Amino acid sequence: GIGGISGLIPDLDIDGKLRNKITLSHKVIQSAALLIGMLMIVYSIYEGIATDRYLGIAIGVAMMIGSSFIRQRHMLTITGIGVLVGGISHQEMWLLLLGIYILIASFVAHRSYTHSILGVILFGIIVSKLEVSLGIEGIFYTGLAGYISHLIADIFTSKSNRWINMAIESVRAHFKKWNREADIMEFDTSSATVDQAAETIGIIPARIAKTLTFRGEADKAILVVTAGDAKIDNKKFRHTFGMKARMLTPDEVLEQTGHAIGGVCPFGLANDLDVYLDVSIKRFTSLYPACGSTNSAIQLTIDELYLYSAAIDWVNVCKGWEPIRSKETAETDRV
Repeated sequence: GIGGISGLIPDLDIDGKLRNKITLSHKVIQSAALLIGMLMIVYSIYEGIATDRYLGIAIGVAMMIGSSFIRQRHMLTITGIGVLVGGISHQEMWLLLLGIYILIASFVAHRSYTHSILGVILFGIIVSKLEVSLGIEGIFYTGLAGYISHLIADIFTSKSNRWINMAIESVRAHFKKWNREADIMEFDTSSATVDQAAETIGIIPARIAKTLTFRGEADKAILVVTAGDAKIDNKKFRHTFGMKARMLTPDEVLEQTGHAIGGVCPFGLANDLDVYLDVSIKRFTSLYPACGSTNSAIQLTIDELYLYSAAIDWVNVCKGWEPIRSKETAETDRV
């Protein structure tokens, strides 16, 4: 068990299985902070002494306002703080150090600190302290072996997926212009297809924004971003673009976009291509397009998707999708 968990620890800096297990939903923390803030205001008004009343009200208001800024990407930081406080409270050095490890992981890029010598050394100290605390021999070697085995596996994986790594890095550089690179989610499971992406993220398939590539004029590709449940209507496509809808081959997709099938998106493109958004995505306030690899995505609003993709215009070239009851329904439906 220790070896298995240790093998997942290096990937705490991405949105993976272990990270999802140890962090709560940001909505839980939002609700708790909002409730505590309201209670503090009420208590300060009716029970607080004169000198502390305004301070209590101010703190309550600050908590209520602050809760609205909490996002899921902040949860690992909050978890790290909680573990750190738990270590101090219980006077457990391994728990305190684990909190520090998690805190650092929440602020750095994937495969940087957690995949470095510093990460190995810090984790080695953590499991050595855990072995002393539990009094069980072998925890240090088992934990360290599990951690290092993950790093070794990543070396071979990164070599075999050179194109994929280059693609996601180009997308990361693209989003850096708006300070959104940290919002890219990377998963332990595949998100290459609409159904896989929807299951991995936990949303309805329609909210996956899929990017389709077609032959344009002079061998230049046309990109059309559609909802996950939409299909191209050949008649509408011909009417809009004045040509037949002919999709590119996988090799052509890679050459034109720089992204392999399963990770195609309108961001960080290898060439300057025309991007269009289909009206099928207008049903939702936010969607999840891929980010250059078969295990990545980012949540964007409709306006953000239009801006970040440098879309030329909206088009109506799809069929097979149905209007929903309301935007609220679209946001709350889950698979």
